[in-house]
Amino acid sequence: MSRGKSPRPSRGAKRPTPSPGKERRTADTGPDSGTASPTDPTPEVHTHHVRHNNPVTTGPHSIAANDIRNVIIRWVMHPSARWLPLLLACAALVIAQTTDPHGPAGQYALSITLAVLAVAAGAVRVLIRKTPSVAAVGALSLVSVLATVGGWLSFQYASTHADVDVTGQVQRAGTLPLTGRDHTVAFTLGPAGLREHRDRLRLTLAVSDYDPSAPACSYRTTATAYLMDGGAPVQAPVRSGRPLDFVLNSGATSVRIQVTLTEKDPGQNCRTDIRAVAAVLHDS
Repeated sequence: MSRGKSPRPSRGAKRPTPSPGKERRTADTGPDSGTASPTDPTPEVHTHHVRHNNPVTTGPHSIAANDIRNVIIRWVMHPSARWLPLLLACAALVIAQTTDPHGPAGQYALSITLAVLAVAAGAVRVLIRKTPSVAAVGALSLVSVLATVGGWLSFQYASTHADVDVTGQVQRAGTLPLTGRDHTVAFTLGPAGLREHRDRLRLTLAVSDYDPSAPACSYRTTATAYLMDGGAPVQAPVRSGRPLDFVLNSGATSVRIQVTLTEKDPGQNCRTDIRAVAAVLHDS
């Protein structure tokens, strides 16, 4: 044997195995472990996944939205575009007037109000001289366009269901004045008066003395109206100045109402006049 050298272990000798505690501590203090060793100067770093509720500001969807927004802004701010809302409102007014709307103006109050608002907003949009903000220009244009559309829809509804005055279309047939011998008169409304279809006819008759200078005698007479054509047969007492309401058939092309006069005191030779003072087609 040589001095200073330890004896070599034989091949049959077993190597000492580390105890479980030492192996666990070695594995826990490795470079890849979550706990730093006492001699490792690198601080411990924890990775957290943080979710935000912010909308996506990148990607193809964001690019498309920004492009659409830019196109709208350029269109609204373009010098030629400032006239479009006003021209649209004026065109709607002209077309509405050319359709010859029927009925009293009160039935078109909403459409008239919206039309005034549309024209006013469009005019303000045109008269702005200084460089306006995008929000102000967009608001004026939007108000004008929406008011124009709303006014047009309101006008269409009113013109479809509004009352139609057909007083001038009512024709009277019969011998006047009415007496005890000739005591029947008829009122007719032809296709020209029924071109605007409605569900009902409101007819107002006036009963008076034929000769105002003669002694009054119309109070001694009674009149009854009969719907003969254009609706379900019906009869109603006539009171001077009070409207009579008749239900019309769908698609009726003519209406005929017969009025019969009866004297309460026959033999007085009362001369009476009956005329239509108002006739209005309306819906139920």
